[in-house]
Amino acid sequence: GWPIGRAYSLPSGALQARLKLEVKRIKHIPVSVFAGQKDPMRFGSRAVHAEITAQGGKSSYVEFPRTRHVATAGSIWRNGTYVAWLFKQNRKNNPKPPPDPYPMGIYDD
Repeated sequence: GWPIGRAYSLPSGALQARLKLEVKRIKHIPVSVFAGQKDPMRFGSRAVHAEITAQGGKSSYVEFPRTRHVATAGSIWRNGTYVAWLFKQNRKNNPKPPPDPYPMGIYDD
């Protein structure tokens, strides 16, 4: 989901710039993003997915209907397709991203 800033918000301004930098580092890694339709964190999850695909990365987004945050995890782990995909991922196929240019956060000087 949304790894930077407030979890319940859409990125804007400096946070949007940071999201672009983060995605630039990880866009070579396939990502599956899951959210519940009633999860207040879904906005950030959508933003991450949109930025990954905008930069040419591989991202899938699944939003479970009528589901909140915790129930979403149960929906994922009960689905063999999602679990199988997760365990197929490895460093051989998905190399480690380059170092974070802002390891202490976006507000580094």
